[in-house]
Amino acid sequence: VTNAGPGAATDVHVFDQLDNLLNPNGLVSAAVAGVPGSCSPAGPANGNVRVVCTVPTLAVGATAVVTLRAKAGNTTSATLARNNVASVNSTQVFDPDRANNTSATVVTQVAPRVDLTVSKSVTPKPVRVGEPMVWVITASNAGPSAAANVRISDPMPTDTAFISASASDGGACTAPAVGATSGTVACSWATDMNSGSQRTATLRLRPLAAAVGKTLTNTVTVATDTPETN
Repeated sequence: VTNAGPGAATDVHVFDQLDNLLNPNGLVSAAVAGVPGSCSPAGPANGNVRVVCTVPTLAVGATAVVTLRAKAGNTTSATLARNNVASVNSTQVFDPDRANNTSATVVTQVAPRVDLTVSKSVTPKPVRVGEPMVWVITASNAGPSAAANVRISDPMPTDTAFISASASDGGACTAPAVGATSGTVACSWATDMNSGSQRTATLRLRPLAAAVGKTLTNTVTVATDTPETN
């Protein structure tokens, strides 16, 4: 913020509305440099925030630099454009040219980001030869954005035979033929998985005689088209 004169400006206020921030603590900090001044809120702060920075006196030719640090939010699975505009006003000194008191619009492209995890449980445990085992796979999205095209992949453990596979929430699975003793079960969801939500897949297998006395080991992976943090 620069004062082009002809006189000093007093009680100068800089306004900046910050919307669609990440929660919590979307506003990290707000501060004035170059001249004495302060901002409210100075951060951290949650939700949509209207930052007001006050400069008691801005001399002719002086410049106040207001720096806002914020974490932009995006709850979708697509990159979103976020617009931001700042304005300035003196409550005590008349400004003969208010046409330049509002900044140009700054556009920031905010990409989505997610953190998917996957877990699995099995019943019964232990299991007898030929007795169906039920594996429940749970994919979870810790956000903060929605995850697109979530999919899990689960190679069958050795010494088992495939029975069936199904997915929750409208998901679809591809799997080996019933009775197959090898192959990979893959389930996917066409609709986005919102932050904080889960999807499950249920697999039914039966152990073969060759599995007697053995521990069956099985590993599942989860993936998404949305960039991940971990």
